Amino acid sequence: MKKPLIALAAIAALTAALGGCADDSDEPAAAGATSAAASYPATVGSLTLAKRPEKIVSLSPSATEMLFAIGAGGQVTAADDNSNYPPEAPKSDLSGFQPNAEAIAAKTPTWWCCPTTATRSWISSPS
Repeated sequence: MKKPLIALAAIAALTAALGGCADDSDEPAAAGATSAAASYPATVGSLTLAKRPEKIVSLSPSATEMLFAIGAGGQVTAADDNSNYPPEAPKSDLSGFQPNAEAIAAKTPTWWCCPTTATRSWISSPS
């Protein structure tokens, strides 16, 4: 019971912390998206982001979709090979099912996320 709660808390923290990652453009937000100003460091639960992530690598189709939905799509520089929505997601050869640390590091992310179900506790920030 504790592991699903931790995973749910991590997803909630990701959504809340990155909610303020949207750029300051005049473009309308995606349907259902909300606008929130964020100040850093931002802490939600046990997750703390010291600064705004500029280069995000997503290894989960659902995380990729959420990042775009909250307005952080411009910061997503690589998405896993199964991320097909939204169409403008930067698809790569990275795998969320079999993560490769060297391949992820080669994308030089300032933040990355991947599913806990495929990788157990492999959610982290390299910087």
